[in-house]
Amino acid sequence: MPAESLEILKRLLIPVAIGLTIASCGGGGGGGGEAESNYPGYVEFHVERDSLDSGDLTDITATVLDINRDGLFLKFHYPASLAYRSGSAIMHSGDAESWTTITPFDAATVGTDKYLVFRVSRPPEDENNQVSIGFTLRAVSGDPSAYVEVELDNNDPSIPDELEFNDSYPQFSSDDRWNISISGPPAPTPTPVATGSATPAATATPGK
Repeated sequence: MPAESLEILKRLLIPVAIGLTIASCGGGGGGGGEAESNYPGYVEFHVERDSLDSGDLTDITATVLDINRDGLFLKFHYPASLAYRSGSAIMHSGDAESWTTITPFDAATVGTDKYLVFRVSRPPEDENNQVSIGFTLRAVSGDPSAYVEVELDNNDPSIPDELEFNDSYPQFSSDDRWNISISGPPAPTPTPVATGSATPAATATPGK
């Protein structure tokens, strides 16, 4: 290709390359603007132990990066064979030097499904934009197919926080999943509750 034609081609491709670079970065946490408000960040998710015996404990850690300005809800989903260890939740935010104890935003059981939800706010602008949350789960029954799933969900500033998670309709959509195998006897199947009224047995009258 002649040198003159090659130079013209370079001039045409440079603006295209710049445009593609800008488009690929449109969801980032530092960019501001309208797109950022729909971007919940992304999560790095780790389970300390994924092979347990019934009664064992395992620590769950999730680090959320590039949190948008409205904050988000970090939601976990797991089966009845696992139970949240009350008081175990801790958080590390921004440039904090230590972990602090936190209370989950919500802890719900819907049928055989369990949910643990945390409200995550964006750290101050001059700090590292990431928040880590950890907590402990206990294996309560054998289950070779147990799991923990995580989802990031945008906080909608137009909706009161207490209405953001509906216990009876969680609308959970997994962003990541970690399988856990639990050895031991499965949970007993609940005995069905009898319905209707039974006819009381006849009572004998003394001397009859």
